[in-house]
Amino acid sequence: MKLTLVQPPAMMAVDSYSTITQPPLGIAYLAAYARRLGHEVHVVDGVGAAVKSIRPWPQRKKRLIQGLSFEQLIECIPRDSDVIGMSCMFTHAWPMVRELMLLLRNEFPAAKLIAGGEHVTAMYDTVLHQVPLDVCVLGEGEVTFGELLSAFEAGDRGYRDINGVAFVDGNGQVVKTPRRERVMDPDELPWPAWDLLDPMAYVENEVYMGPVVGRSMPMLATRGCPFECTFCSSPQMWTQLWKARNPVKVVDEIEYYAKAFRANDFQFQDLTAIVRKDWIVAFCQELIRRQLNITWQLPVGTRSEAIDAEVAQYLVKSGCHHITYAPESGSERIIRSIKKKVKLAAVEASVRASLQAGMRVCLFNVIGFPEEDREDIRKTFGWLRHMARVGVHEITVST
Repeated sequence: MKLTLVQPPAMMAVDSYSTITQPPLGIAYLAAYARRLGHEVHVVDGVGAAVKSIRPWPQRKKRLIQGLSFEQLIECIPRDSDVIGMSCMFTHAWPMVRELMLLLRNEFPAAKLIAGGEHVTAMYDTVLHQVPLDVCVLGEGEVTFGELLSAFEAGDRGYRDINGVAFVDGNGQVVKTPRRERVMDPDELPWPAWDLLDPMAYVENEVYMGPVVGRSMPMLATRGCPFECTFCSSPQMWTQLWKARNPVKVVDEIEYYAKAFRANDFQFQDLTAIVRKDWIVAFCQELIRRQLNITWQLPVGTRSEAIDAEVAQYLVKSGCHHITYAPESGSERIIRSIKKKVKLAAVEASVRASLQAGMRVCLFNVIGFPEEDREDIRKTFGWLRHMARVGVHEITVST
């Protein structure tokens, strides 16, 4: 089948100090998997194709759209596409993505229209009521997507036998099938199909989510997170199963990108990359052994439990110069209420080890949790002032 995967334009707030813009790693994985199954795959990167085009979104004040216009994006989609797939990760972008999906439905009435991603997984009922999609892919997408493509190819109009999907049946009722089991070995999946788009467009235009220190590529070394923070979509999207790739194969991929794209910096987009000390040490040792002369970062946020003085030294020696911790709050009461399962004293000890090893350290925090009061906020800012004195380089406070 002829398949087109679409990265929609990005949406951001006018007063945001940073961007979440990055090459579409999930779409690149889906493209590679579909191609391995024998399908013809085309990718439209609605951000990367016009990454410097940032303009107001007319439907809401203080919102900006980054990337191609809807008209430009539609022109990039082959008219004979059998299937069009689109992702929506963040709920704040849904009104814009919804508008684009409605346009695609009108422009390509014969194509199968599929959506996936964190927002679609969490809000599939709303998504299906607002947009006439054929089907939503819920959770980890590759295997489910492959089975859907096979069903389309066979002319099968029913999806009840495919796990991990939601759709509207002939009676107008939303149907959700049983959860798809996770991929047990992430290394069974093909590497992302970066040859179908230009991941370097983001770096060359100086727009990137993480702390870029060279020609950056996004990477994924693990999938999932074993924790259940109440504010996070991960338990719905990935369950609480954490699966790590073989460290040697991760470094193989890094080495390939260094040669193929002249990449020398790697941004790991893992939900929780550092869970097991033995795994992260083995990964660092393999990087050190190969002497690739690259840097790598953890901009998304990671746990502190496995990062002690020994691990911090390995991180720096292997090229990691920036790390982000995500304690979320300086109030132990709030930390318990959001099921963060972290101790502030342990975070501080790990931060001190990272600073002593020579890393730049960032802390992610949130205020405005439902149970939070003024005293909790006071404790959070008091703890952040303390951590600033400890030597943390960057602190973010989101609402």
